[in-house]
Amino acid sequence: GAFRYGGAVVDGVKPIRVHSAGGTEVTLLGRNFLSSPPFSVRLEAAGVEACAQLRIVDDDSMVCLLPPLMQEDVAVVVSVDGQEEGAEASSRAALQVLEVPSLYKECGPAQGLLECSDCCEPRCQEWELSPSGNNMARGGAYYQHCRDECRRVCGGQGGGTANQTHAQPAGSSNHSSHSL
Repeated sequence: GAFRYGGAVVDGVKPIRVHSAGGTEVTLLGRNFLSSPPFSVRLEAAGVEACAQLRIVDDDSMVCLLPPLMQEDVAVVVSVDGQEEGAEASSRAALQVLEVPSLYKECGPAQGLLECSDCCEPRCQEWELSPSGNNMARGGAYYQHCRDECRRVCGGQGGGTANQTHAQPAGSSNHSSHSL
């Protein structure tokens, strides 16, 4: 049979603690990043997110630019594309997300849609008006943003898309593709 390289494996991430606002570059440490068959990187918590950008540095490290993360515990999952789930198909490392807005910690679908919305919207609006918010307070845009975000948080509509970043093999363009 043909010689096969081992799949990409993530063993750790630095830094482990990141801010919820996103924009932080984290280094994924592992092996086989250059020699692996095609693989994907996912950020898993209540939903699935993708790295805003992903850059392979060498066979043992790659850099992920984090999007905003709204759960306190997030798993960085590296999966070899096309392999069935199993011990060799994926690996994971943990991130601790700091300063997650209270609406994501205190409100959720288990409360029921109406109670969750009553919990979520005031917390979202308070956060939007705070210095660490999304600065959407101009022109009242945060009301609609909070309605939409709380619908997603509470399980009403939207959300639930499976995003992942596909790693680029060595020597190819640095553009990441996202699958929905």
